[in-house]
Amino acid sequence: MPEVSMKKAVAWTAIAKYSLAIVGILFAAILSRLLTPEQYGTVAVISVILSLFQLFCDMGFGTAVIQDKCLTNDQINDIFSWTLYIGLALQILFIGASFPISTFYEDSIYVPLGIILSFSLLFNAMNMIPNAVLLKQKRFKTITIRTIVASIISSLCTIIMAYKGLGVYALVIQSVLCALITLVWNELSVRLNFKLKPAFASIKKIWGYSIYQFLAQFFNFFSRNLDNLLIGKYFSKADLGQYNKSYHLMQMPISYIPGVVGPALHPILSEHQDDPKYIYHAYLKLLKFLSLLGCFISAFLFYVANEIVVILFGDQWHPAILPFKILALSVWFQLATNTFGPIYLSIGKTKLMFWSVAASCTLIVAAIIIGCLMGGIVNVASCVSVAYIINFFLSYWIMTKRGFGESFGKFLLTFWQEVVIFSVLITLPLIPLNIDNIVLLFMVKSMIIVLVYFVLLIITKQYKHLQTLIPVRWRH
Repeated sequence: MPEVSMKKAVAWTAIAKYSLAIVGILFAAILSRLLTPEQYGTVAVISVILSLFQLFCDMGFGTAVIQDKCLTNDQINDIFSWTLYIGLALQILFIGASFPISTFYEDSIYVPLGIILSFSLLFNAMNMIPNAVLLKQKRFKTITIRTIVASIISSLCTIIMAYKGLGVYALVIQSVLCALITLVWNELSVRLNFKLKPAFASIKKIWGYSIYQFLAQFFNFFSRNLDNLLIGKYFSKADLGQYNKSYHLMQMPISYIPGVVGPALHPILSEHQDDPKYIYHAYLKLLKFLSLLGCFISAFLFYVANEIVVILFGDQWHPAILPFKILALSVWFQLATNTFGPIYLSIGKTKLMFWSVAASCTLIVAAIIIGCLMGGIVNVASCVSVAYIINFFLSYWIMTKRGFGESFGKFLLTFWQEVVIFSVLITLPLIPLNIDNIVLLFMVKSMIIVLVYFVLLIITKQYKHLQTLIPVRWRH
């Protein structure tokens, strides 16, 4: 199989991610006008619980298949067969769990929603190992085309269903359709063989690596979703819908920027798993790139938060603006911390990754609980944002000191220029702009902050770092 470079892998992943971003923004803009915050809040609750069940579908097996270069095709088929059995068991459990969920949240609609979403759970379980095989084979082009096609088809069907008045059912059916299309495509791309009696020895071979990856994902799930679960229980569904909208809007750059390089990092860097110094310095270049983008994106989202929410979703989402502004301040730090997982996987230190994630999750969960006790989604957003910022320092102290044996102080000094840039950009809201047209105001604000940002890049001589991941032929 021909060698795939990091830049080519990132390029294909970028095409997939940014195509999904465009589809996602258009999809959200249309649906936000067809559905209410209450309906979004209803689906947000059961979607979080679905995500918890999906963690058990994979159990870290996917990343282990990528990391272990000695697995035979027969052993991969064993692991694939076990994930199918696990998926079937979890589907039944999820259907059963929908009854106590409906009782806890005092809404009977969670029973039919749970039954529908259980098929998404099964299909995603069946997709885990084929996805890992495609990544292991570095078939990023196939993954890109499949992802775009599945997203477009499922999104169009969802819009039609929402327009026909299916409401919350349209939102949950979307995830089922997307998983089903992906499953069919994977079956045609990766011919894995199901075994009625798969060997458990194949699971034992990767268990020492995969278990800590799974535990890290498990802890991370609660830190990322406990706020939605608590708001759904103790606040109104409208509050949950508004908070969920602001949170997902904040997450978009985190998903579509680190998400571009994340899938490529592990398959590529795992080839250098015996040379941690190489991995550390390669990763430091990537972090510098992400930090320069992140400080701008945080300031940009904070500056134009009002215009973004109203233009994309309409006036009914106005209460989401302030939580979104507050959460936007943490984007810079989250862009960095959302990439350390593949690094731990590449150097084989999943146990250390687990302890790092456990420490981070303890911090974030405590912040969520404090925010909920204070009352109001603005307080929750404030506490969560502060926790994500502190988490940056905690996570990278563990990685630099324990993972690579490097100086944490030198690591932090790498990013002092971004502190200067961000400090200037965050003062731009103090400039008065008397423009009534919201679209025109957004355009003017965007031009101002982009211009100031590039001037600061030139003054601090940091523009060269933004070329790190850009192919030479694209720079001219």
